[in-house]
Amino acid sequence: MVTVSLKDGLWPNDWFELRSKHREGTITETEAQKRQEDREYVIYNYPKKSFKELFGEPEVHKFIAWGQIEKGEIDRRIRELRRQTRALQVD
Repeated sequence: MVTVSLKDGLWPNDWFELRSKHREGTITETEAQKRQEDREYVIYNYPKKSFKELFGEPEVHKFIAWGQIEKGEIDRRIRELRRQTRALQVD
């Protein structure tokens, strides 16, 4: 199994805050402009970057599955890990 995540510092720090303000309708003109510039930067520049520039070295994990893996078991585990990661980002 391999874990890949975007390198620290590449994603704009206020991305999620500005997204929330946009959704709530409380975003200012200046914040809306910054949000648009950040979005354009990500859309146009990230695809040009190499894997290593974006993600660094992937984290490799070894595991042994005992018994049979049930249908949907891996998907449930992935969803659980994503929830945990989002919870850490909110803190």
